[in-house]
Amino acid sequence: MKQHIRISIIMATYNAAAQLERTLRSVERQCYPHWEIIVQDGGSTDGTLEILESHRASVSYVSEPDRGIYDAWNKAVARAGGDWALFLGADDFLMNDNVLAQCVHFLRKLDDDIIFAYGVLLMGANGNVSGILNRSRHEVFSLFISDMGLPFPATFIRTDFLKSHPFDRIYKIAGDFAFCAEHIRLDNLARLPVCVSFFELTGISSSENSRKQLLRERLRILKTKVEPRIEEFTAALMGTAESSEQEHEFINRNCN
Repeated sequence: MKQHIRISIIMATYNAAAQLERTLRSVERQCYPHWEIIVQDGGSTDGTLEILESHRASVSYVSEPDRGIYDAWNKAVARAGGDWALFLGADDFLMNDNVLAQCVHFLRKLDDDIIFAYGVLLMGANGNVSGILNRSRHEVFSLFISDMGLPFPATFIRTDFLKSHPFDRIYKIAGDFAFCAEHIRLDNLARLPVCVSFFELTGISSSENSRKQLLRERLRILKTKVEPRIEEFTAALMGTAESSEQEHEFINRNCN
């Protein structure tokens, strides 16, 4: 077992100066010291680069044109040196100063075949909580039939897996949904009993102009990635894939 688990915080930015400082500070304040912040910027002109430069001691960033957020994430992952990666938007933030320490406590106990480990995600606007995602593995898995069940900004993914399975750059908004719909299984997914992060509902996928694009991408993903696995997802939805007792046993084995 490795002495220290290293966490890579992955961020894609473009003209994100408004809330970026809060996001960076939420990581820098962590009691757990073994982390890195990897930022891929798309050529910002609003002061984002000046903020990143002022955090140069803790942030590794590159600014260059990209083909969208998933291209930027792939580039950032290629530079990451951590064991697990966590993707934060430029306006998201970690919930408290002890989040990474709490998560690492559980990540350390996971079997090698666990690729995704997710916690609780709070959601809202301007830091004000309006919703919470606290789902069982069963719910996360089955919800791919209709929605993005996984709370992505509260999900740790093994970095080695990300390096060998990049995000599909054809998607502009729903690439994380496509990635999860293709790769998540009940037996490679773990639940962390930790409130990990806050997700701002003001990002690209929540804007009015992007809703049609999001719908088109979701429909494509449902057709190409979810439909071929429909029996697997439906079994989870109907409750035949795993009983509540098995869920408790899994959590006790991997998260206590």
